[in-house]
Amino acid sequence: MGYTYIFGLMIAIISALGCWLVLGVVLKYWYHVLPFDIPNKRSSHTKPIFKGGGIVIAGIVTIVSFGLMAKFEGMQRIFLAFSLCVIVLSALGWLDDLTRVGIRTKLIVESVVGAIILWLIQPGSQIQLITGSIIELTPLIAAPLALFWIVWITNVYNFMDGIDGFAASQAVLSSIVIAGWFLFYGDIGVALLCLALAGAGVGFLFFNWAPARIFLGDAGSLTLGSVFALLAVYGTSVHQIPVNAFLLLYGVFLLDATVTLGRRFLNRERWWEGHASHFYQRAVRSGIGHASVSIGALLLTGCLAFLGTLDILGIGSGLVWFFLGLLLLLMTTILVRIYEKNFEL
Repeated sequence: MGYTYIFGLMIAIISALGCWLVLGVVLKYWYHVLPFDIPNKRSSHTKPIFKGGGIVIAGIVTIVSFGLMAKFEGMQRIFLAFSLCVIVLSALGWLDDLTRVGIRTKLIVESVVGAIILWLIQPGSQIQLITGSIIELTPLIAAPLALFWIVWITNVYNFMDGIDGFAASQAVLSSIVIAGWFLFYGDIGVALLCLALAGAGVGFLFFNWAPARIFLGDAGSLTLGSVFALLAVYGTSVHQIPVNAFLLLYGVFLLDATVTLGRRFLNRERWWEGHASHFYQRAVRSGIGHASVSIGALLLTGCLAFLGTLDILGIGSGLVWFFLGLLLLLMTTILVRIYEKNFEL
């Protein structure tokens, strides 16, 4: 196990250095290949910023995934699934960064990729619910539910990538936490992949932390969303990791995106188009800096990850930890609203 920790640390460090070095070279010498994010009334930045930097994270994760595919026998289909979703969705995102890709096209590609990777990993039908009980889903329920989850989380990350360092820092923390969970269940291969993703995210944050020099772009956000969606499907179905552990870990993004887009849908707004009504965007407009919002969200996610880990370790009641985490999230949204009202006075 000691060898595993050393190897994992080496993968994380090499991934971080690789992402930092490649992005540094691109920003200095090949910046002309990068698309620009031009600010508009919905933006949280005031000057044009390079975007599409997440393509480097995608490249590193793909390389590591192929390497792990050769190292871990019997897991080729798993790593092929990760490689496929990263390659296709980062390409789709890069195309959207360069030109605009319609929402219908995005959803079709995401759905097709989701169906293929589900066929590759062949997830089990047993999942552990919030109450701690394990149920078996029929294929007619499990497959559409897993596919919906993949498409939804992929787009949630896209929706939530709107301020400096926010999505990338969440990805780093989530990757480290999930790596620990998979190590606990003895799944060294996928844990190492998570550490590679965490390392690449750290390297990216050197250029993405406020004030950002480059954004993830759709090339990065779609990649991260698809990987985290796949990790949850794989973890809950193959290892029976409690569903609520992932719901808590992704809670900041899930609650913000679901509530915000649900409200826009009920108001008959074009919910899929860019807007600035997410809680994290409202916090920035209220005078809280990009870095402060990102750090606050990291602290909140850290608390939620701790609650999810307690459930995985069998300490206390998973149901209690889940509702405590939900209470923390709701309190945060109320605080944002209070701060927003005070700022408007």
